[in-house]
This record gives sequence, structure tokens and C-alpha cells, in this order.
Amino acid sequence: MGAYISILRNSGPLSDGQPELSNLQTRHPGGLPPELLAEIGSFLPYPTLYRAVCVSRYWRAALLASPRLWDDITVCLLQKRKDRWTDVLELLFARNAGRPLSMTLGWVNDSALDTDWVALDSISALVASHMWHMKSLSLQIPYRHDMLLLLVPAPILETLEVVATDGTGPKWLPVDLFAGIAPRLSSLHLDEAELPLQCPALRTVTKLALISLYMLCEPHLRSKIAYLPLLDEFKVSVLDLDGYRDVGTGPPCELALYLHLTFAPGLESMLALFPRARRVSYDFDRAFRNAPDPDPEDVAAAVKRAMHTVPNPTSIHIRWEPPVVDYPDALTVVLDDRLVIEHVELFILKPALNIELIQSVFVSVTSLTVPEELWELFELCTLLPNLDVTLFVSQASTESRDPGCTPKLYLNARYAPKSIRSLALARPPKCFYSEDAPHWILSATLLEEFVASVVAPGSLQSLLLHGIVLDGTATFDSGDLVARTVADLVTPEVDAARRSVNELVDWEFLI
Repeated sequence: MGAYISILRNSGPLSDGQPELSNLQTRHPGGLPPELLAEIGSFLPYPTLYRAVCVSRYWRAALLASPRLWDDITVCLLQKRKDRWTDVLELLFARNAGRPLSMTLGWVNDSALDTDWVALDSISALVASHMWHMKSLSLQIPYRHDMLLLLVPAPILETLEVVATDGTGPKWLPVDLFAGIAPRLSSLHLDEAELPLQCPALRTVTKLALISLYMLCEPHLRSKIAYLPLLDEFKVSVLDLDGYRDVGTGPPCELALYLHLTFAPGLESMLALFPRARRVSYDFDRAFRNAPDPDPEDVAAAVKRAMHTVPNPTSIHIRWEPPVVDYPDALTVVLDDRLVIEHVELFILKPALNIELIQSVFVSVTSLTVPEELWELFELCTLLPNLDVTLFVSQASTESRDPGCTPKLYLNARYAPKSIRSLALARPPKCFYSEDAPHWILSATLLEEFVASVVAPGSLQSLLLHGIVLDGTATFDSGDLVARTVADLVTPEVDAARRSVNELVDWEFLI
């Protein structure tokens, strides 16, 4: 840590002409221009960036001369190092040089009871002096509503996140938040923090997220939402088994919102508050709450509402989510790139996807992604010709499989083959989460039999195997059709979740 502070303090800003940089570049063996080094540095987490600064005088000059590398600051405050907080943050602010700044303030401490509020108040005052160029702010430190950084104008702030989960009682945003001046504030995320009844700084908010570890008890929710006239998206996550206990009564909200709600008891009362919601999606996550299996009729009603919020979709993607330790395997349902259901287990979703519902949604669908366990439901329906289909192959737990064992396709076409233009077989994310996970080996004969039973003759033009290789050459009714092995099917969500917890920690600067 001392070395990082020394580097930041002793490398002053370079002049516009950058004579020192030019002189050093001629002697640097790599000969990389400073603009390219700055671009490389923009992809590095903070600890790696600081190590890069130590490589040579040229690298130090080039990286520290680029303010944009310091446009996104993530620091985690360690109370045992409180004597360094101000020094380090002042140096980081200096390197940012007044550019629009995104900042996350985290906290590591065993107990909220011994919080040094004097030291935190000094940090709050320092951050407050830079709110004039703060674009995004995430507060994950012990919270008080009278913190100075919440009481000064924030003229370019667009996103505010308050995570007040230190266990010291209810929190709330001040009514005079940002002195009423936050004209660009559009996204507000409150975790265990309450929304004020009337707050001028929030009148421009279009996206609101409320997260509660306990039941949602907001008798004045309707009144509070009324003071957010531009609200367009509203997300509520309730982790308590009691769900939505008291969300108020009275006239419903007239805003045509996009609602994203936790599937929990009392859900109907939330929906009744927003009868004009243009779209509703549901989070079925039960792992944290350790909730019992939901009522099938309630699930069916929620799934039906969600599937009908996107009129005449052309694509339906039911994907496995990235695996999470100690969490059950779960699915996400996306219609035309719009999330409608997430964190739902297969045994909960499958009974709700009855043939009548699928047929009513499938009028215009030309692209379908499903686990093979659900294919039989779609096989019963009338599908459009020339369909693009991706099937996630069902497998036993990878922990019990030998790397080279032959996977089995359990699909059996019990009904008429479908007109499928392109077919892809993919492994679920849990089976290739390791970067060096070996390909599965599939019997060419088994693939031939499968294609012959599922696909109408002459319709198939493309056959892809994601992370799967054949043990021989497969032949099909179309002589020029070849099964091609390609990379595993990875969605942006899987890419983001692929980082391990340790890698994510590397993006924090501990001070």
C-alpha cells in the first residue's frame, strides 16, 4: 500500500507537450505509444494497474498521465487503515483530474458497533467536495442520512446506489438529498434503505430498485411513487418468506411501468398497485429465503402473465443460468431479448408451460432455445417452418462424469418431425465453467438417429455442436450437411459470471 501511495504522489501530471514521455519512448524497447498503453490500462483492475505503473519510468509516465484510467474508482475501506483513507482518496481524485467519475465506496469491518464515524465523516466531506463531477456513486459503507456527501448538489450524477446492510436499524434517504439539485439522476438502487416521501432530487428518476432482506412493509409506497413522475422501471426484491405484507391501499398508480418483482406471498397486492404496468417479469429465486415450493396455480398465473407481456415474440430463449455454489440450477426466460422470468427451477417452470400457453405465444416464433427436458412440450405444438433451434443437452452432474465419457441424448421424437432450418446442441454452462473443460464426445451414430427422428427430411441446413465433438463421421439425408464443432454457447450473462470471487475482489482497491 505504501508503495502505491508513493507512486501516485511522486509522479506529477505531465505537461500537454509531454516532453518527458517523448524522451522516454525513444528508449523504451516496446515502443508502445502512450495512447495504446492507456487503452491497455483501461482493461486492468486496480492492483494490476498499480503494478503496471511500476514496470518502468515510461509506463509510469504514460499511465499516470491518462486521467481516463482513473474515471472509475472502486475502493474498500478497512477500518484498521483509516489513517490512510484521506491520503489515498485525495491522490486518486487528483489523478482523475475532475473528469466525470464513477465511484464505489465499500467497507470491511467485523462489527458496525465500533465504526469510527469521525474517520468516515472526513471521507464523506472529501467525497462531497467532488460531487460536482460525480457521475455514478455506490455507497456500501456504514450509512447515516446526514452524511455531507448526500447534502451537496450533484449536478451530473446519473446513478446512486445505497447499500445500508450494516444491521444498525432502518435507514432512509434525506428529504433534502443533494440539496434538491441532481438534474441528471435517473437510476436509484436502495438496499435496506427507505425511499423518502417527497424528495425534489428524485423527480428525474426513471429506474428504481428496492431490495429488502425482510418483508416489504411500505404502507406509503403508492404515495412515494407519486413523487417520481418519470419512473419507468421498478424492481422489488424481497428475501423474506413473508414477502409483501403491507404495501398500502388507495388509488392505484397510473404509470405504465416495467415491473420486476420477486415471486413471494402478497404478490397480488403489489400487482394491484400497478394495474397499468406495461410489462411484468418475475424473480423466482428461493435459495436465499429457503422458501418452500410455491403453489403451482400461483406459478402458472405468474408465468402466463410474464409470457404475454411481450406481444408476438419472434424468439423464445429458455437458458440455464451460470452456476452458483450452493444454489440450485435455475433457468432464465427471455422473449425477444426481454427478460420475463429468472432464477426459476426446472421442476417449477415445466408444469406452468402448458400446451395452450405455448401455442398462444408461439404464433410468430422463428428462434427457440430450450433445455432438452422441455422440448417435448414444444414438440406437441404447431411450430412455424424453418425454425432455428438450440437444445441444451441434459447431463448428469459433471463431478460424477469422466472427462471423455460419451454423453447421451435423451430426446425421443414421439411426434412428427419438425421443419428445422438450423439445429444446435449445446452444453449447459455448469459443464464448461472451467476454462480447460474438455469437449464431450458424442456418438456419430446416435446423432444421425436423433436428427432423423426430430428434423423433417430436407429442412436442416446447419448443424452446430457447442463444446461437443463426434467420435466419427456422421452422414445425413442432405449429403452436404456437416456437423461442425464450435465453442461453447456463452451468453453475456455467463461471460460476466465466469469471473471467480477472487477475480472480482481484484477489482477493488483496499485502503
